[in-house]
Amino acid sequence: MIPWSQIEYEFQMVENTFSSNARNADPWNPDQPWGQFGGGPDRRQTPPAHAADGGAGGGDPSHAETLGTILDPIINWKLSSNPIGTPSLSTVIGNFSQSISSPQGHSEECGGSSLFPVIIQTIDVAGTEHSILRIIEGEDAVVAWEEDLGPTRPMKAGPIVADIDDDGKPEIIVIFDSQGTLNVELWAPELECTATGWVASGTHSSQKMWTWSDEALSLEHSQGAYTSGITGDHHPTAQPVVADLDLDGNPEIAIPAISESTNSPVIISVTLPLSGAPEENWRAEIESGSHPSDLTFAVLGADSAAVFLTTIENDDGLMWAWRLDGETG
Repeated sequence: MIPWSQIEYEFQMVENTFSSNARNADPWNPDQPWGQFGGGPDRRQTPPAHAADGGAGGGDPSHAETLGTILDPIINWKLSSNPIGTPSLSTVIGNFSQSISSPQGHSEECGGSSLFPVIIQTIDVAGTEHSILRIIEGEDAVVAWEEDLGPTRPMKAGPIVADIDDDGKPEIIVIFDSQGTLNVELWAPELECTATGWVASGTHSSQKMWTWSDEALSLEHSQGAYTSGITGDHHPTAQPVVADLDLDGNPEIAIPAISESTNSPVIISVTLPLSGAPEENWRAEIESGSHPSDLTFAVLGADSAAVFLTTIENDDGLMWAWRLDGETG
């Protein structure tokens, strides 16, 4: 191992021209209802407030004097006996209370004030593995909504919940590889509940807003320590980020992809419209490093924002840090 003091670094200044005009729109707000890791584009984790007794219950959380122990946790519920659980490397929790259709007088049985985990699970359909997008009612662990995304590669990139148009009804963005193609889908789920329970199954095709695909890109990298079937078929995959990249008041998604032709990282920005077709804003081909990290976003000023990432070279472990302009890449 080379001593840390002997490792040499080389920093290069990249000259870019940025607009100095202040934006005339308020940036899109990425707030989430739960303090999860990666819940916002800056990847910070803010834990939810505790109750007065140190755990869930009554009382003003700000009056808590002690916090409950986490050394002896109690399982409230378990969704399934699937040994894999979810293949995704992140899980998100959303507030879908405004997206629920329920009979009068049944609000509490139909979600009430519950929050909803959104997960990906894999099932066998006629000998082929399909990825299932599921919304889980957080109080009773009941599947409230689900959709078969079809045959995909293991979906390591977790679903993203974001209220694109700030109408109180969150949308879900899923990113996956299928048949050698990178796919991005935007869903606007409408949850239906009756006096007898949730209507989870059935077709929700009308709730898929669009699909964006690129045959020249993939999420997975072919090189990694556990890519063989014997070691788990785990291909390195980085997580995208949803944020107002150009500070115009509308969110975009930045995706850390891999070029099928060069096997090198490519970062792309795609719009997230609720009507019409999405468009690619910019594409940045990363010159050094083979594997990209998860993306991070930060607002640097009134008219400046950037996407940050690192890349690591598979052969020698060298690392580079990158800053991409949010508007131009």
